[in-house]
Amino acid sequence: MRFWDASALIPLCLQEKQTGPLKKLAQEDEAIVAWWGSPVECLSALARLRREDALQFAAALVWCQGDPIHHAFICLDQRLREAARREGFHILPRR
Repeated sequence: MRFWDASALIPLCLQEKQTGPLKKLAQEDEAIVAWWGSPVECLSALARLRREDALQFAAALVWCQGDPIHHAFICLDQRLREAARREGFHILPRR
């Protein structure tokens, strides 16, 4: 068993740079040990991430009238880039 901090639990809930390695660690472990307040910290972090990305993303969808296929979305935030790409925006700058 290993102790998991909330910052290490978040990538198990959504796709981030460290998701792959952390999922592997979780699969190797019989159980995840965490502080009793970790669920509250994780929910708070997820809500914060959603608010930060969701408002920008919603504004872009309103701007393109819900049809992002022929529109560019310029962003450096990887989560927001991925959400916009899945929706159909052309993502810039190319990496």
